[in-house]
Amino acid sequence: MLSQIYSKIYREFFRGRRGESGAVAMIFALLALVLFALAGIAVDTSRAVHAAARTTQALDAAALAAAKAVNNRNLTDAEVQALAQKVFEANTQLNRDEAVFTSVQTVIDRQAGSVQVSVTARVPTTFTKVLNLDYLDVNRSVTAVYKTKDIELAMMLDVSGSMRGQKIADLRAAANDVVSILMPDDTSTKVKIGIAPYSTSVNAGAYADVVTGGASSDCVSERRGSNAFTDAPPSVQLIGADARFCPNAVIQPLTNDKTILTGQIASLSAGGWTAGHLGVGWSYYIISPNWSGIWPAESQPVPYDDGNTIKAVILMTDGQFNTVYKHSNGDSASQAIEICNNMKQDNIEVYAVAFQAPSSARATLQACASGPKYYYDAQNGDQLRGAFQAIAMQLSKLRLSK
Repeated sequence: MLSQIYSKIYREFFRGRRGESGAVAMIFALLALVLFALAGIAVDTSRAVHAAARTTQALDAAALAAAKAVNNRNLTDAEVQALAQKVFEANTQLNRDEAVFTSVQTVIDRQAGSVQVSVTARVPTTFTKVLNLDYLDVNRSVTAVYKTKDIELAMMLDVSGSMRGQKIADLRAAANDVVSILMPDDTSTKVKIGIAPYSTSVNAGAYADVVTGGASSDCVSERRGSNAFTDAPPSVQLIGADARFCPNAVIQPLTNDKTILTGQIASLSAGGWTAGHLGVGWSYYIISPNWSGIWPAESQPVPYDDGNTIKAVILMTDGQFNTVYKHSNGDSASQAIEICNNMKQDNIEVYAVAFQAPSSARATLQACASGPKYYYDAQNGDQLRGAFQAIAMQLSKLRLSK
C-alpha cells in the first residue's frame, strides 16, 4: 500500500519536470518522510490501543479481587495494595514485551467497600521515533465496589409429578448452586434463603395449624376474600385448609444454615399436580415482614425497604398451573399473577424460570417476572442450572464501574 503511494507521488513530481529534478527530489524526500511518520504513528497508536485494552482487563481483575478482600477478609491497606499488584502482574505477565507498567496505585474506601486501582502503561514506539517520540503513555483507572447488601431469598420449587426422574435431580443441583453461590464460606454478607416446595398443595408442616386456625396439621390451600393475593398475616385472614394430595417436601422459612438448606433440597421428591399459585403465595409469605409473627425469631424477615436488604423470589415450574380450590378467585395462573403483582409493588425482585414448560406456563412466568431480564427459559438440566446460577450471581454480583 505504501509503495503504491510512493510510486504515484514519484510519477506526479517527475512527469515532464526533469529540469527541476533537484527541487522535486527534495520535496519528494520531505513528503516521503511525512508519509513514513504518519504510517508509523498509525502502527504505534494501534499498539497503544491494544495495550490499553489488555491493561484495563488486568485492572478489572485486580480491582475486583481487592474490593472483595476489603469486604470479606481482615486485610490492612498495605495487604490490599499488595494483592491488587499481585493480581495485576499475573494478568499482564504475557504483555510485558509490549508495555512497561508503573506500580498499581490503590485508593481504598472501606465505608463504601470500594477499591480504585490505577496504572500507567508506557508503550515504546517504533516508527514514531523519527519524531523524537520514544513512547506513548496509556493511563487507566478502574473502581470496583462489592455489594454488601443483605439478601432474603425464597425459592419456589415445583415438585409435581412431572418433575420425577432426571428433572428433580436437575432441580436439586440448581437449587444447591444458588445456596453455594450466595453463601460462600468466606462471605460477610448476611444471606438468608427459604424454600417453598409445591405440587397439588403446600406442606406447611409445623406452621399449618396456626395459619389455618387449627383446620389442618400439614397441607394448605389458598384463601379467598380481599386478602387472597396479599401477604396479610393469618391473624387477618386464615389460610385455606381444604388441600388434597400433600407433597413430602415441607416449607422452609428463611435460614442462613447451609446444612439445613442442602438437607431440604436433597429430600425433594416429586408427585401430584401443579397448584403454582400456592407456591407463589408461600414464597411471598417467607420473606414478608407481615408474617414475622409466624416464623421463628431467626427466620423473621426484615421490613420492606429497610435500605440494606434485597428481597427476591425465584419462581420455578415445568408445567401449567392447573389446580385450584377457590374457583371464585380465578384459575391458578391468574391467581399467581395477582400475587406476583403485589410482590413487585413491595419491591420484591421476582425471577422466573420455566423448565421444559408449555407455552401457557411460560406466559404465566413472564407475566410474574420483574422484567424480561428476570425471566429464563431452560430446555434441559444444564440450562436450568445456568439460569439459577445467573440469578444467584445477579443477586451477589460485584458491581464494576469505570
